[in-house]
Amino acid sequence: MQFSPKLKYYFVAGVEGVGHHGLNPVLKKSLETSQQIQKTHGEVITNKRRLKRVFNVLWCYENPSWLLKKWANWYARYFFRKEQQKALKNNQVRIIIEDNSFPAGNYRNQDRQWNLQEMIDIVSPYADIYFIGLYRNPIASSYSRQNIDGGLHQHAPVVKTSLINLDKQLSALNPEKLLVVHYEDMMDRQSQFANTVSKYLEISKSDLNEGLKLVRKSGKNWKKDLPDDDQDKLRQVFPGGCEKAWPILANSSIKQSQ
Repeated sequence: MQFSPKLKYYFVAGVEGVGHHGLNPVLKKSLETSQQIQKTHGEVITNKRRLKRVFNVLWCYENPSWLLKKWANWYARYFFRKEQQKALKNNQVRIIIEDNSFPAGNYRNQDRQWNLQEMIDIVSPYADIYFIGLYRNPIASSYSRQNIDGGLHQHAPVVKTSLINLDKQLSALNPEKLLVVHYEDMMDRQSQFANTVSKYLEISKSDLNEGLKLVRKSGKNWKKDLPDDDQDKLRQVFPGGCEKAWPILANSSIKQSQ
C-alpha cells in the first residue's frame, strides 16, 4: 500500500483529570506501529511544549500585548508549515499528537480557554486536523485533581463549568473530524475501543492493541477512598442527569458505533 506524504494533527481535548496521560501513550504507540509510519519512515511527534505555550499566549494569557499575540500566531503557523515541509521533503507521514486540559493548568480561567475553531484556522492550511474528545465520570475527574482550586469541593464546580464550555466548542466541529472516547471505554471495553479508535486513526486494530498494552488502571477510586460526606457533596455538583449539560462529551462514539 502506498501512503501519500502528509502531516496529520490529532488534538485531544478534555477537562482536567480525564486521563490524557493514559490515552496519549496509547495513541503514540499505536500510530508508531502503523504501516503509514513504518513504510514512509515517518514520525509521531508529541509533547511540543513550545507549541503549547504559544497556544496559551493566543487564548489564555490575561491581556497579552498585540506584539506577543502576533508573534504567537506567527510561530504556530511556522511550526506546522515547517513540519509539513519535512513530510513533503522526506516523502513521509508525520503525525503530531497534542492535548490540553480545560481550563489550562497554569491559568485557571474558565472563560479564556483554547479556541478550537481558531486552531483549525491555524493548522488546516498545513495539516489534516482531527479532534478526540476525552471524557470521564466527572466525579472521578474531580477527585483525580483534587488538590487544585483550593481543594476537592472548590475544584468540582470548575470541572463542571469546563465541561459545559468545552462541549459547546466540540458541538461546533465537523462531526466527521471528532471522535469522543471515554476513559472507561479504554479501561473496560478495550475490544470495542480498539475497533472504533483504529478506524478513526486509519490504522489496523492490531496496531491499536499494541498501544493498549500500555494501559494501567489508576490507583484512585473515589467510591472507596472518599468519605460518604464528600461523596454526597460531589453528587450535589454532579447530580443524576447532569450529563445533559454536555451531551457531546457524554455520548461516546464507541457506544454509538457498536
